[in-house]
Amino acid sequence: MGGVLSTVIYHQLFFSQSLRKVSHTIRNRVDFICEDPGIQKINISNKEHGKILVAYDDSKQIIYEKYGFGCSIGQQYIPQDYRSVFLNDFEIMLRNQGSIIKTACLNFSKDPSFMEMLKDYMKSKDQLLKVESLELEVLGQYEVLCILQVINPPTLKTLNLQASGNYPLQIDIDEVMKLEQWNNLETLVLSSLIISTPLQEISFGNLVNVEILVECISMDDLFYLKENLLNSTRMNKLKIRFNFFSDSNNQNEQWPDFDQDETGTWTFRIPNENQYLSVLYLPFQSVTFSLQEMPPEMDFMEMEV
Repeated sequence: MGGVLSTVIYHQLFFSQSLRKVSHTIRNRVDFICEDPGIQKINISNKEHGKILVAYDDSKQIIYEKYGFGCSIGQQYIPQDYRSVFLNDFEIMLRNQGSIIKTACLNFSKDPSFMEMLKDYMKSKDQLLKVESLELEVLGQYEVLCILQVINPPTLKTLNLQASGNYPLQIDIDEVMKLEQWNNLETLVLSSLIISTPLQEISFGNLVNVEILVECISMDDLFYLKENLLNSTRMNKLKIRFNFFSDSNNQNEQWPDFDQDETGTWTFRIPNENQYLSVLYLPFQSVTFSLQEMPPEMDFMEMEV
């Protein structure tokens, strides 16, 4: 099957301006696509059993569907496993992709075995995806680990993780933080996944902008984050949404104006820098640490912890 691109796929992607409908029922042999296709966005979804939906840039969505023992693509039937047909087409499409793909949106929640197939197939071809922004709908950390392993580490700058479904899920990120891809990230967003890894065990590495959700945050966490961010050379904004606040140690005397039931803002001078750390606390919602340029004659609250 190597070197053969589905006729339907070929025409939809390369002749879409002149051919709006494709009804070919044979396969074209295409040994290679000579030029860099310059793909900027890929969307792959496996939300339905027996179907893989993919779109490249603004092309029409292509559906690889299980049909008996073979694969159906539009009016075309191929007597091979639908997942294998997709992987073959996918590899050929990206074989000469030299430019970085701006965004890749992936969801393999209905068929984890296909995610494994993709990882093994791409590794066997020694072909890592050059992606700048990766958006994943997942059920847990294992899916993130699998997919990140097929992403070229230096190109990945943004990771956006969403829960696959309509309800929040808990996720550990302890193993994800060990990957090389993590160390190159600049932006991290988890808005519907609750991080169960303790805040003080999260390595923020080279991250610049972060928005995460946790079940609970404590005064100890606030002190820890404040001290670490005052010494950070990278972090610009860290927003932590939470469901509960814990103050079991009654340490409010170390942060005199803090009241977990009241909105509060604080500023802390960053040593030897013309900047300060701003902290915004919204009760029952979030706490946001942000780096700001210091205006002239600004008064600062200094805390000793």
